[in-house]
Amino acid sequence: MTAGTPWRAVEAPRFKKDYVNRHVRAEDLSAVRPPDRHAPPDGAVCLVLRRYKEGSAPNFDLLLEWRCPHCGLRAHISVPETWIADGRLVFVERTGDGA
Repeated sequence: MTAGTPWRAVEAPRFKKDYVNRHVRAEDLSAVRPPDRHAPPDGAVCLVLRRYKEGSAPNFDLLLEWRCPHCGLRAHISVPETWIADGRLVFVERTGDGA
């Protein structure tokens, strides 16, 4: 998750259980960015730490970790898993060193 590391978009894992420990890039979060929470900026690459469901909630959430571009500290945020289908989160992987 280092700045300047090239990333390329890839297909989402076939099984949702395989989302954990994969990277996603935040695309356009402007319409859903909570004003009172520290959310990743557009283009930030985040690590999926956990996929979980709260009690009897109908949908799953993802716990993401990302580095703040201003201070470099790790930050965490929980987002709806539906953001993947909405195109707000895109799975990415690092490109080769020579790419």
